[in-house]
Amino acid sequence: MTLIEPNTSAELIAGDPNTLALALRLVWQQDRFGHAIDVLQAGQRSPLLETVVDPAPTAWPRNTPLQQASLETIDGRLAILGVGLAGTSHWSLSLETLAGESVGLRIDCACRCTTAPESLGSQYRWADGIDCQTDAFAGILFRGDQVCVQVAPDDEKTVITCTADEKLCEIRPESLPNETPQTIRWCYQFLLM
Repeated sequence: MTLIEPNTSAELIAGDPNTLALALRLVWQQDRFGHAIDVLQAGQRSPLLETVVDPAPTAWPRNTPLQQASLETIDGRLAILGVGLAGTSHWSLSLETLAGESVGLRIDCACRCTTAPESLGSQYRWADGIDCQTDAFAGILFRGDQVCVQVAPDDEKTVITCTADEKLCEIRPESLPNETPQTIRWCYQFLLM
């Protein structure tokens, strides 16, 4: 385990950065860690998505509020694990590369809610030059210069929506419970197509 210090970063790479890969960078955003997803193509880095930062502290932030993070090895692959607090709730996040032949990233979020949540989820803003499309078979696709990345739920209880005019992608649990305390999860993947 390697602790990731505030104001520093860590990176996971899925694929071959010399040909085509996805890179997930943990980045310090104001008072917590967020992350950015870039496409690495022929040695060049192009931004794809970045987590949205809340303008002020809130009990129900737009993204998992990570104050602590570490780099771990799980099943022989690097992963970033993080925890944090907002309001009276505890949050955790796992970021990892996919096993097997798929080239992509898996993100598993959880919140232990002590009160009924107003909102939960992960919000990303996509970069200039990126187009978001909805495909009947593939779901949500982000297209850039000669690259296509699919974002897909990794369970039956996660919902993904995009708002083109705001360049905003929201990934959230399908429903929010009224009974507390309760742990709520939402899981998703970014896949190179």
